[in-house]
Amino acid sequence: MLRKKIISGLLIGSVLLGVAACSKGKDKDNTNQDTGLIPVSDTNGTGGNSVSGNNGSSDSGASGADPGSDITLDSGSGSSGGGISSADMVQVPASENVLFKYTYHNMAWSWQSSVTFILCNGDVYTFEDNISARMSQNANETELSYIREYAEPTAHLSRIALTELYNACLKVDPNVSTTMESTGNDMGEYKFVYVDQETFEEIPITITGDWTLKTDDPALNYAMELVDKTLASIPLRNVKLQLYLNSTLINVPYDGSALVGTHLVFTDFDELIEFCEDYGVEIGMNEETRTLWKQAKYMLLQVFDTDRRADGVLIRNDSELRILPTLSEYEYDPYLDGKICVAIWRFDEFEEGKYVDENGDPWEVYGETEQV
Repeated sequence: MLRKKIISGLLIGSVLLGVAACSKGKDKDNTNQDTGLIPVSDTNGTGGNSVSGNNGSSDSGASGADPGSDITLDSGSGSSGGGISSADMVQVPASENVLFKYTYHNMAWSWQSSVTFILCNGDVYTFEDNISARMSQNANETELSYIREYAEPTAHLSRIALTELYNACLKVDPNVSTTMESTGNDMGEYKFVYVDQETFEEIPITITGDWTLKTDDPALNYAMELVDKTLASIPLRNVKLQLYLNSTLINVPYDGSALVGTHLVFTDFDELIEFCEDYGVEIGMNEETRTLWKQAKYMLLQVFDTDRRADGVLIRNDSELRILPTLSEYEYDPYLDGKICVAIWRFDEFEEGKYVDENGDPWEVYGETEQV
């Protein structure tokens, strides 16, 4: 018989519904948001953290402003690249496509990756991701669909600021003359790109880190200045999101109903296998896969109420974890025909004692067992 251990530690009282946005004045936890992409500061104690500019500095933005509020930039300001008068401004396309993307990637010590999407409607999403998601086809579109479905924007950029930056980038020749200058070691790469809304070509505006993008072109230099100003001014809610798609997650069938809605965390692979065999969960694995899974520190098992597969995991503030049902169009799968999907995810870094289900209750850990 399995001896159950209830996880001690953090109990999250709020309902786990992805990452629902908190109202003004809430969500002021002490989470460390320094992901490599967004060094943050909160000098006024308001929680109005901001995206850092490429020089690694941070700015609290519109001092004391509500993190969800719009920000504005002075149109027409800038250096010799030239500000653009309001009369000459081209309006941002009316869509919810990615207009700008700011990424950080570093493989010096281990894979580190963070992404900021700025959409045409001004919504800003910032999150960490994994290498398999970044290397997949249509990574931007896929990640955006999941982060929008299961999370709320981490900030919003005003129409004025968005339009000014958009117009500055429109004036940048995609074939502008640039050079790359070596500026560091093991710093990774910070890159800000403008996404052409007709061709969807990604045009680099700033690159810093191990290598820095340099140019004598006035239009690109002005766009660079405006990028730094914009990034330093975006107020972020005090939230850390981690989106892991195409991760070490398997979907297996279950022909029953007793386990529907179950969330379990196992610390031992053999215990996981024993549980699945006892309840008729068909966790078929070859020897190579079993060898890899035996090395996992934790294994999370969640039983859905349909045959809908899961595609990844979203973690909020290192304390709420949600397995994400697929957003792909349904395709008949004889493997799950007439059965319920059980998603099982292996992981090593999400702390024990911080697992909650959609009701705020702790999951159970199946650890050492005693035979009786």
